[in-house]
Amino acid sequence: MTWSLTAALDTSTHHPKYFRPSEDHMNKAKRRLERMDFVIDLSYPDKDCSNIIFELIGIYPSSIGKSNSRGNNYKRRFRQADYELLNELDIELYAYANKIIEADCIFFKNYITN
Repeated sequence: MTWSLTAALDTSTHHPKYFRPSEDHMNKAKRRLERMDFVIDLSYPDKDCSNIIFELIGIYPSSIGKSNSRGNNYKRRFRQADYELLNELDIELYAYANKIIEADCIFFKNYITN
């Protein structure tokens, strides 16, 4: 998650597939989340809230496919320490994203009922 929000902003000459986010990239990732119109977590427990957001953007949960992409051309040169660092960053960013979702849910529920 952190990688996908910050790799394109990296100004180094490396290809994005070699980009490794660090704690320094966390604020950039958070700012990008804040600028999004909607942040959706398909596993968010408040399904009423999720359905309101889906309706606002014109998507209905039954139309969302469930498939995973397998295989890509990215090099798998991660070390265990790299995975652990990325996981720590993603856990922190995921918690932040959930705070945004909670605030959005309060707003959208009030918007729909008023």
